[in-house]
Amino acid sequence: MRIIVPTSLNEITLNQYLHFRKLAKDYADHEDFLTLSLVTIFCNITIEQAKALEVADYNDIVQTLTKAISEKPQFQERFFLDGVEYGFIPNLDKMTAGEYIDLDTYLSDEATYYEAMAVCYRPITEKFSNMYQTEKYEGADKYKQKLVNMPAGIALGAVVFFYNLSKELLSATQHFLTTNKEAATLLQASALAKNGDGMQVLIQSLQGAELILREQFHSTFIAS
Repeated sequence: MRIIVPTSLNEITLNQYLHFRKLAKDYADHEDFLTLSLVTIFCNITIEQAKALEVADYNDIVQTLTKAISEKPQFQERFFLDGVEYGFIPNLDKMTAGEYIDLDTYLSDEATYYEAMAVCYRPITEKFSNMYQTEKYEGADKYKQKLVNMPAGIALGAVVFFYNLSKELLSATQHFLTTNKEAATLLQASALAKNGDGMQVLIQSLQGAELILREQFHSTFIAS
């Protein structure tokens, strides 16, 4: 029996990765079952096939897979999947409200990472040197079924990218409020007059987004 053993996160699909992550949460106290699941899911073999492996080979595979899913993901702007080249949102400054709202929602839960990736990455329609354009965003449902098979390393790299972005945004906002108290007071008063919550809600929103991504970052890359 020939078994293909992934040696990196990008040789593992997002679907495989999230499947194992769910089992790891649901069966945290069942180490033997999780080890067996590690082999069956990432090597795409049955439980019977995994159990038929010699102990030495089984242990080698487990060690290789553990190293693969523990590597630090890298952000990547483009990748090919089934002959189609996908590109990350080419200009974050021009992100639509719909894209932002959907992305903020989908990144809050691993179960909706498929949808989050369908917001982040879409087929490239035009290319010039290092620049490119992607298809217009029409909702996550259009591509989520295709992106379940995207490389897990690229998907997790995008998650870390937005985690770092939210962290920088939070830091910049807090710095602004600390060093520009007069301007902050005026902005807060103006916002309060308009909606009763104002700048404090913005700060809490940023803190909440940063906390969610930080927790997912630690859960994914430290607790695995």
